[in-house]
Amino acid sequence: MEESPILIIGEEPHVVKKMEAAVANLGYPFRTAKSFDQAYQFLANQKPLMIISENVLAGRSWIDFFKSLTGIPALFDVPTICLLTEKELIELISAQEFKADDYLIKPFRLREARARVQALLMLGKRLPLTSPLGGELEDIGLIPLLKLIERNGLSGRLQVSSETEKAEFLFLQGDVIKVMLGELKGRDALERILSLRGGNFNLEIDEGIPPSYPQEWAAMKISPSIEEPSPEPLIPLGDLSQVEYEGEVFQVQTEFIPCETPTLTTLILRGGEVVRKIKHQWEPGTIDIRDEKELVRQQHSQVVSHLQHGGLSALETSKLELRKSGDYRLLLKAVELVYSHVRQKLGSFVSKTYLLHLKELLTDKYPYLDELAIAGSRVVLNGLAARRPELIEVEGVSRWLGGFVKKCASIAPGIVIPPLAELTFPLREQLQKIGFYPP
Repeated sequence: MEESPILIIGEEPHVVKKMEAAVANLGYPFRTAKSFDQAYQFLANQKPLMIISENVLAGRSWIDFFKSLTGIPALFDVPTICLLTEKELIELISAQEFKADDYLIKPFRLREARARVQALLMLGKRLPLTSPLGGELEDIGLIPLLKLIERNGLSGRLQVSSETEKAEFLFLQGDVIKVMLGELKGRDALERILSLRGGNFNLEIDEGIPPSYPQEWAAMKISPSIEEPSPEPLIPLGDLSQVEYEGEVFQVQTEFIPCETPTLTTLILRGGEVVRKIKHQWEPGTIDIRDEKELVRQQHSQVVSHLQHGGLSALETSKLELRKSGDYRLLLKAVELVYSHVRQKLGSFVSKTYLLHLKELLTDKYPYLDELAIAGSRVVLNGLAARRPELIEVEGVSRWLGGFVKKCASIAPGIVIPPLAELTFPLREQLQKIGFYPP
């Protein structure tokens, strides 16, 4: 039976030829499509071993093409590589629409392309997992190896060696459990390994939990210590009161509607007729359910108090002061956005290791940072931060993320980490208003 080909989709001649050479050097057949329409015609009749595609062809994006493939169920398990520029990758991550299993930043080397294809085919379980994967570390890079392990939920060990040093990563169901280099462990070992130039790697994959691993590690995977919080349903919050002042009876109705632009409205009725309407709105994404409940309570109680002590005239001469918890939701969204970007570049293990390390360096000056935990892609508030979210300051979070971005940019030669302002571009206008970016 003829082996399924690898489908290469592209219109830049030098990019297509380099990918064709990489696939041919590995001994796989390939087919080339110059447009997404040609590719779709091929995919409607044949399942390829892999799809390699440029991000944009003739003004049409890879994301649009990917969505069109949902009508072909047989393609769900086909591994994919996207060829794109640094700027295009940032835009896709910002829109949370990066769909490929791996990517190559243009321009790329032939050796790198060949190693990525081989690794993804094996780690995507299209090749026998009993055969160890090895070679020169320069061909594929340590970070792409760790990312492929994470994405495929693999268990086993990765050995990295140079002329003078030998390191080992133990991983379980996609998570790195232990890093060792001589007497160094954890982040210290990781930092030394990332500084290695050249050397070899050997990746051994075990189905399930390797017998040499302590059994308590399995329990760690079965019962994670932090779970993703379940989103609360978008149910309007509200309050209702009746107030009497100098013989007049008023009904006060306050309602919070958690729509795209959150809105807090208080209606004051007299004899069934609305005589006063008080309305506040906020930017999308700047408050959550904890803010909503408190804001309803504050506005409703203040309106009732003013009516009780001065009727409608008191409302005309007073200003309602609503104390939302500073800008903490906006700051947490900035953390999540930056972490998402960097994690796409460096993988979860490397990104989380340095995000938490940079946080620890600042906790003496900003104690609330110690209570910010990472659960998946979310920032979770614990302890002090959960009880007093207003303590989360712009300066502390700005220094944390700024240091994290600079550190990550320095540890991975060849992988470009954009500056903080670029990584937080979707929130830039709101962050500028609160003085988030250093002068």
